[in-house]
Amino acid sequence: MLKKERSFLTVDEVSEITGLGTLFIKGAIKQGTFPGSYMKNGNKTTYRIPKEALENYMTKFHRSPSDELIDHLILAYQESKKRKSPAGTSDS
Repeated sequence: MLKKERSFLTVDEVSEITGLGTLFIKGAIKQGTFPGSYMKNGNKTTYRIPKEALENYMTKFHRSPSDELIDHLILAYQESKKRKSPAGTSDS
């Protein structure tokens, strides 16, 4: 019999994927700023993060920088190198 793939992730799994701390993730879920749900049962709180919701979140907030931003950063880097180089020297 095939094992059904889970459609939810644990807080620890999401922490490993995103690099965010588990306390941050739990707090953000409770505040509604991170995808997922939680349920309190006595002293225990269970968190569930749907895989699809996490993928959508990652796509929305972890997208690649625009070409314009990259060009600006390259120019700023080159300008900072010019200011640090002693007069009369060249890196090229």
